[in-house]
Amino acid sequence: MSPMLEPLRRHGLLDGPPRTRAAAARRAAGQDGPAGLALLRRAWALGLRDHATWRRLLGEVRDGRDLAALAGGLRDRAIAAALAEEADALLVAALDFQGLAMLHDLPPWEGWLAPALRRVLPPAPLPPPLPGPPVVAHVVPFPLEPDSPLPALPLEVAALHATLPARVFIPAPRALVAARNPALLELAARLGLAPTFTAADPAAPAPLRLRAWREEIAALGAACACFHYATHEMGLLAALRPAPLVVGFDHGHPGRFAAPVLDLCFATHPHGAMEGACPTLFLPLGLTRAHEGTPGALPRAALGLPDGAPLLMTSGSADKLRAPALARVLAAAMRAAPGLHVLALGDDALPPPGPGLAGRWHPRARRRDFAAVVALCDLYLDTVPTGGGFALAEAMRQRKPCAAAHHDLSGAFDRGRGFGAFCYLAPDPAIAVPPGDEAALAARVAEILADPAPQLARQAGLLPLITDPAAQVARMEEEVWRRLA
Repeated sequence: MSPMLEPLRRHGLLDGPPRTRAAAARRAAGQDGPAGLALLRRAWALGLRDHATWRRLLGEVRDGRDLAALAGGLRDRAIAAALAEEADALLVAALDFQGLAMLHDLPPWEGWLAPALRRVLPPAPLPPPLPGPPVVAHVVPFPLEPDSPLPALPLEVAALHATLPARVFIPAPRALVAARNPALLELAARLGLAPTFTAADPAAPAPLRLRAWREEIAALGAACACFHYATHEMGLLAALRPAPLVVGFDHGHPGRFAAPVLDLCFATHPHGAMEGACPTLFLPLGLTRAHEGTPGALPRAALGLPDGAPLLMTSGSADKLRAPALARVLAAAMRAAPGLHVLALGDDALPPPGPGLAGRWHPRARRRDFAAVVALCDLYLDTVPTGGGFALAEAMRQRKPCAAAHHDLSGAFDRGRGFGAFCYLAPDPAIAVPPGDEAALAARVAEILADPAPQLARQAGLLPLITDPAAQVARMEEEVWRRLA
């Protein structure tokens, strides 16, 4: 034996069945650095697909080949669990697979997954529904994430129910929500809702928590469970079928909201209706978040903004605000209107969009009193290429003229290609400029500054959808009634 090969044989890396060599590679990978990582990748390729190895490799994806190897191993692990009818192992493997898919923007619901879940997780018996009208239980996603718009939506929909009693289930202990996202409790109190909180230990293994949540929802006596996100833990909870009818709302990415484990998805935008992997019903819900703050209660001086100067506002997450396309539009608009000041809410370190513009540039951090801040501006500019929804709706609701771009509906859903929430619903298509036309968007800003009346007239046809979403919730209730009949 060559002296170079002897250490490989001594460590068990050179001979034996694949699983034996995989275990040897993992033992030898105790060291950090490239050598240890290479051994872990070899162990993974040889079939050692444990959770600890996956977590270590997850942060070391270098390219498409590494990603394909990691995804393939997780897929193999899930399919093996399904074939062995090992329910807990399948749940953990599915969570790992979807976590990787969402991190790298891959389809989280590949075609094999829903059938595997149905095979291994047959619906367990449910208690009889409560007497009287069917109860709808809305399940809150991401209840511990205060910066996400999603946790508030189930509460706002539940508060608009007219014909079906609504309950709200929060899959987190009340004390933890109070510590991490107290605004959610405040919203429930304002809406007159009394949510049910899980009693499950948040540190318990995922299969135990999922089954506990299912039993807690079933105990509400609901005839229908409504999900406002349907991937990862929420999707697997939907697959456990905590009610006779399992539906959802698509508030964004069809691949993550309109999952194949749902009986029906209410698609709030055309992509969800066209691309959902379950039965869909187009329901353009113009629901605006109950933004905090009272319009008119905040002076410009509180944010260091000049009184009397025309003020354009844009807002969003840091990645939206730092998009080069938005910077180009802002720079063009500011140069065309030398007196225009800009408030960019959401990133207080955002640099000016161009040279010579710093004196009229006002980046500010995210604030909770969003509605009060919107009231300070003269016009609102939607972010591009990734448009907003709730912020744009708030500005329209306050009768602020808005400059926005349409979304191209001809291709597959892609937030990076200009996804916008609802401008396509307006009776007048001129409410927004063509997708990708930065010059037209900057020109729209100039038009609004010269005369806001035409844009406000275009927005007027859209206001009923934004200011009164109860009509859309009533349609949802009608469809639930029909399916339960």
